[in-house]
Amino acid sequence: SIAMGFSEGLAAVKTNEGQWAYIDKSGNQVIQGDFYFPTSFSDGLARVDYEQYVRSGFIDKTGRKVIDTDGHSSITDFHSGFASYFDVKKQTGFVIDKKGKIIASFPNARLREFVGRIYQVTKYENGRSIGECYINVLDGTEYCDE
Repeated sequence: SIAMGFSEGLAAVKTNEGQWAYIDKSGNQVIQGDFYFPTSFSDGLARVDYEQYVRSGFIDKTGRKVIDTDGHSSITDFHSGFASYFDVKKQTGFVIDKKGKIIASFPNARLREFVGRIYQVTKYENGRSIGECYINVLDGTEYCDE
């Protein structure tokens, strides 16, 4: 078996049958998964792939899929109630809440959580980075180098 570290009381393990599951600290299997590449729980949710490199989403601690992130890349884990992803087709970075609702969008930009609700936004033009800012995703305040 392969095991990841515990986070929020659960750890992802690869069973002898080759399936991923989550166990509690007593070793009891609490989530049986039909997924690939699970991550640790953060803010009560874990990011998993349902088909290798194709379908992904977030599950809660019961194993229920709560957010679908299919077709997106650079998906971050939840911290302080938010996660981000990049929509390849729209060439836009998005910040979502724990219900999957889009809180903020940034065309031609990739996002990375900096701290709490402040995200590092790297803006692109013709595939090249043209600058970085730090943005509070709730009120839109930008902190950019001029």
